[in-house]
Amino acid sequence: MPGTGSSPRPAPTVLISGASIAGPALAYWLHRHGFVVTVVERAPELRTGGYKVDIRGAAIEAVERMGILEDIQRASTDMQTGAYVNGAGKRIATLPADIFGARLGRDDEIMRGDLARILYDRTRTDVEYVFGDSIASLTTVDEASRASRASR
Repeated sequence: MPGTGSSPRPAPTVLISGASIAGPALAYWLHRHGFVVTVVERAPELRTGGYKVDIRGAAIEAVERMGILEDIQRASTDMQTGAYVNGAGKRIATLPADIFGARLGRDDEIMRGDLARILYDRTRTDVEYVFGDSIASLTTVDEASRASRASR
């Protein structure tokens, strides 16, 4: 507080394990609310593979508030039809994607790797990413302070 001689409180820090989808999404919101965030990922680089991810319902509002809805729409799988095949791989029925996937309104789908890249790109300037590592243990600030005082 001004005039009291007290120093401002440092921003709280958060350590997140995993840089797939949930980790960077959480990092985005925590940073936005004043946290200093580090994301640790065991893989040596961003994982870009994976299957489709549906963006539906409340997720549409969340990605819109994050400012990435247009990025997701640009990377959409734009699935037009779905097909049922028999054991020999012969197509036995084709349905429109909206019926097959039960999409409504602005629902969309995107490949998991594309979504991971969009989230990483949105957060990489504000969040520290550590690739090729994992969390082995944690020490709280209180524990570190006690250990420091004990070694004096």
